[in-house]
Amino acid sequence: MTPDVAVVGGGILGLGVADALVRRGAAVVLLERGEPGDGQSAGDGRGFRHLHATREQILDAVRARSGWDEWSARAGEPLVGGEGALRLGGDVFADAEYLRAAGVRAEVVDVAGEHHPALRADAGPLLWDPRGGAIRASRAIAWLRDELGPRVRRREVRSLDEVQAGHVVVCAGAGTERLWPGVMMRREVHVRVTFAAPEAGATWADRSGHFGATAYGVADGPGRFALGLADHGDQPTPADPAAEVVPADVDLAAQRARVRAYAAAAFPGLGDPVDEVVRLLTILPGPDEDAYVLHSEPRLTVVAGHNLFKLAPLLAERAAARVPRDDP
Repeated sequence: MTPDVAVVGGGILGLGVADALVRRGAAVVLLERGEPGDGQSAGDGRGFRHLHATREQILDAVRARSGWDEWSARAGEPLVGGEGALRLGGDVFADAEYLRAAGVRAEVVDVAGEHHPALRADAGPLLWDPRGGAIRASRAIAWLRDELGPRVRRREVRSLDEVQAGHVVVCAGAGTERLWPGVMMRREVHVRVTFAAPEAGATWADRSGHFGATAYGVADGPGRFALGLADHGDQPTPADPAAEVVPADVDLAAQRARVRAYAAAAFPGLGDPVDEVVRLLTILPGPDEDAYVLHSEPRLTVVAGHNLFKLAPLLAERAAARVPRDDP
């Protein structure tokens, strides 16, 4: 039987869209060339924060956080931890007021204290977002995959002409441009290094440069805290501008060294490196790292962007709502 909708791509967005469509009563198949969650969605943890560049983006984060609560209730476990989120840099007092004006509880703290025991004691003042935290990324992927069951199928889609369905939703990450020419994205290879962490710590964002780099961090499991460079100019670019996987010959030695140096300077309470995640990022043009494309036309919907894990429940519902209920 021809499905009502085929979702191409099995990252957090593709899985979320497929789940939302199933709950709307659609016959759905999800097509993924590898294991679900192995592309840009890879890793055990992702950070959730409310602070964004615009009020509407903050409100979207509020909506997405409620969506994560709903997913957690369905999954029977918390998919976002209670670690909260800290930010260093910029005008944290203005940022706190900006968040409060949008209905987000936020405050400024002089030091991290128990919010992040591994952080330098003199790092501050800091923006504290108590409803931020670490998304249990691999758990969310596993839960959605289990919810969809046999609807998830291992298949590489090279062209939309291959897909037999009434409507196609493309959430294919680095494969998006090949399937739909309406978007152009640049690529970078990103390494995130995980360190031993004796105590739990809040999701981290550092835009100050005080410790030699702009960086982010997230708990990615018990006794673990991961750090990565936040400046896209710090990441190597694949020789192939249309690469869809991490090149085998990419050299990340300089990036690893910078992350380790940053950890030593900013987080003296962390232990040795214990793991890492390497991902190929596809980044939309422009300065807004949280920008995304949600495009619809007859029989096709496309979602594209690189920093969207935190918005997954919200974008899944929005993309699913773009699929006409009467598509054959």
